[in-house]
Amino acid sequence: MLWIYLHPIFYNRLGERFLERYYPDTKDWSTREAAARAIAKEVGAGRGSPRGGVYMSFSHLPKNLIDNFLEGASGVHFFEKLKDGNVDIHYDALEVAPAAHYVQGGCWINERCETSHARLFAVGEVGSGGKDGADRLAGNSITFCLAMGYIAGREAAKKARWVSGSEIDTGEVQRISTKCFSILKRKNGKRPIEIKKAVKAIMSTYAYLERDEEGLKFALKKLGEIEENDLPIMAPIAKDKTFNLEWMDVLEAINMVDVAKMVCNAALMRKESNGLHQRSDYPDHDPNWLRHITIEKIGKEMKLSKEPIDLSIISPSKEV
Repeated sequence: MLWIYLHPIFYNRLGERFLERYYPDTKDWSTREAAARAIAKEVGAGRGSPRGGVYMSFSHLPKNLIDNFLEGASGVHFFEKLKDGNVDIHYDALEVAPAAHYVQGGCWINERCETSHARLFAVGEVGSGGKDGADRLAGNSITFCLAMGYIAGREAAKKARWVSGSEIDTGEVQRISTKCFSILKRKNGKRPIEIKKAVKAIMSTYAYLERDEEGLKFALKKLGEIEENDLPIMAPIAKDKTFNLEWMDVLEAINMVDVAKMVCNAALMRKESNGLHQRSDYPDHDPNWLRHITIEKIGKEMKLSKEPIDLSIISPSKEV
């Protein structure tokens, strides 16, 4: 948020304004995605801060401009924590680093937020589908959630007025129930926090701001090993069935591996660079790749396919 209203200057640990090294035209006015990529390169080159980031400074701005901003941000938790830590943005630089906070993709939905499964609606990131294109616009994720939540709630209420009760697949319910509750019967095993840390390490190393075929294939290999060797022996220490957060972590870790495999497989399939997806072995944008990648579960397999983009309303310029 601070970045949006007050424009910073970025420095590496040597005190160099490094963004001009990568983007000589836009420099510190580069996009958020571009700045994140440059930060990762500086850290990778050994010019990062002690904690693996860089420095973001506002000291070049007039004091009254910063004062006006801080006055308007009074009571905001982030700035209160800076104050508690004796950090004064008039003089002190903040140590920052890129972080994943959004999924570029999701369920395919129509204008009523309906998925392809009857009576199943999706909103927010889960229902993002391909609406964001190659890069999400900044500052609109909450707006998406609010607008789509309203639409989905309205349409679900309409459907509930006339839809009849659906038949429940008791066999499927029993299978899922057995899978979930069997986890609590395990006496010893891997802690889910270990699995989640391992998945994060793999993805932040090989599926990060720059990818290549070798790294993505290695990531899929390591994720496959986790899926085969570690997921079946995960066990929470607590065996309670009520408010057992570690039990939730076990289930989340299983889903994390699935999502990580989707990301890596899709990135491996898309042999080009565009927006947030950057392949060092395919550095250029390929107009032939103006396609969505859809992922389906067929049995136990993950099937990826290319789908054309509907350009009936708007088309990208030739430069994109």
